[in-house]
Amino acid sequence: MDLSTELKENQILLITFQGISSEKRIMDLLIGIRTLTHKIGYVSVTKPHKQILDFLHKARFNKDEVIIVDTISVSKRQFQKEYHCIFVSSPGALTEIRVAFSSLIRERNREIVLFDSLSDLLDYQDLTTVSRFANNLISKARLEGKKLVFLLSIDKSEGLVRTMSMLVDKVITY
Repeated sequence: MDLSTELKENQILLITFQGISSEKRIMDLLIGIRTLTHKIGYVSVTKPHKQILDFLHKARFNKDEVIIVDTISVSKRQFQKEYHCIFVSSPGALTEIRVAFSSLIRERNREIVLFDSLSDLLDYQDLTTVSRFANNLISKARLEGKKLVFLLSIDKSEGLVRTMSMLVDKVITY
């Protein structure tokens, strides 16, 4: 898969995978995105920002290239305010995540946002709520002319894969 080509041709992508979202998979995707822009947003539903910063550092990313939305650290009380991170109270706080997403694409001017992983939201919200939430993010991205890449584990919800397939420009199996 050539992510940079897919992102040149499509605004909204759904990347499906089996199992869990691995560090290597995320790094491959972020490196692919970086070939197009150095203004990347990364919404993490499963990893705290410090872990993400560690693997970004290993991949030689500049701290300013990626702004992280961290939905984990606040609930574990392991955070301090940082410019390159927007903290959300929990992965189930969809309104807060929506506001943070808007901040990424408007105030922080991120051109491409990677959402890791939409399927993990199903641990906190039902399928209909997650589908509506994703549709809202897609609408915001389209309206602002930004690109959005969702990761989704097919192991967690085939129903969400079917719903999302109708909303995105292209589905890629990774």
